[in-house]
Amino acid sequence: MIDHEKVEQAVRLLLEGIGEDVNREGLIDTPDRIARMYEEIYGGMEEDAATHLSRTFTVDSSEMVVEKDITFYSTCEHHLLPFYGKVHIGYIPDGKVVGLSKLARTVEVFARRLQLQEQLTGQIADALMEHMQAKGAIVMIEAEHMCMTMRGIKKPGSQTVTLARRGVFETDPALEERFFPHVGEIAMLMEKYIEMPRLNAVWNHPLYQKYYRENEKIEHDREFCCHQITHLLDVARIAYIKNLEAGLGIDKELIYTAAILHDIGKALQYTDKIPHEIAGEKIAGEILDTLSENDTFSETERAWILEAVRGHRRKCNGMSEVARLFYECDKRSRNCFACPVKEQCNWSEEEKNMEIKI
Repeated sequence: MIDHEKVEQAVRLLLEGIGEDVNREGLIDTPDRIARMYEEIYGGMEEDAATHLSRTFTVDSSEMVVEKDITFYSTCEHHLLPFYGKVHIGYIPDGKVVGLSKLARTVEVFARRLQLQEQLTGQIADALMEHMQAKGAIVMIEAEHMCMTMRGIKKPGSQTVTLARRGVFETDPALEERFFPHVGEIAMLMEKYIEMPRLNAVWNHPLYQKYYRENEKIEHDREFCCHQITHLLDVARIAYIKNLEAGLGIDKELIYTAAILHDIGKALQYTDKIPHEIAGEKIAGEILDTLSENDTFSETERAWILEAVRGHRRKCNGMSEVARLFYECDKRSRNCFACPVKEQCNWSEEEKNMEIKI
């Protein structure tokens, strides 16, 4: 409960402390104005998120619910200056959902207090888990802090981004990957938080390094397209962008792993005339089957990766989604339009990439 009288007294002392005349015309009613404003902007201290989140509806679906771009204003407890921005919320219901306005009201409950952005992010996520019994919740906040823009370092436009994961979002990275495309460009800001230990296990696997280095030697003086790490990561990045744009929800680590494996059979194509997609599928399978227990892929993930390796080379009717994705991204990664020896290349015009596009 805001103590109106104490706030008025404190404001008068503050004004006197900075050398102002509290009785001059412009300030005489300021203590009362501030007290009434505090009742509004700190009203969340007297509210409980359960009031809003306990009103649920029964549903059969357990698909992700996302509410993005919820505008909020709060006050930093360190300098008593505002910070403001957008809140993005996602949750996986367990048979119950709330009206979308209730998510915005929950944000208001916690924002209208003295706050830290990190704490605000976690409180919203915790409330969803506690009062809705959601399977999982993820909350992202991007905000500008007046304590950084009008004082101190004075960097207007700088954004602070915080993320809180709860429940299944803590254990299933694929869910987080599905959430990011819904909140737009902010997804790109969060890429750095996604680690890919299994990808690195594949890269460091002795069998991978054997065939990668063999191909590297063979292509050392090659004038045409080569198939080393620059090309592999180009394919990975283009595929990941297309995945985000189309909202496919494919795990980033799966895309990158398939990308670094898709040309691993090249050396055998050069030496033994085995089509590299066929040789690559065999080599990739052996690598995936001999990873350590902590780095293994599921059977479904393994099949997806091998389909990408096997199907990336040629366009055909009835292509699977993954084969089409890697065929198109492999082609988009080629800079044929700028290649100095493109006239000597024996690729068909359909195979060549003669314009910049994603």
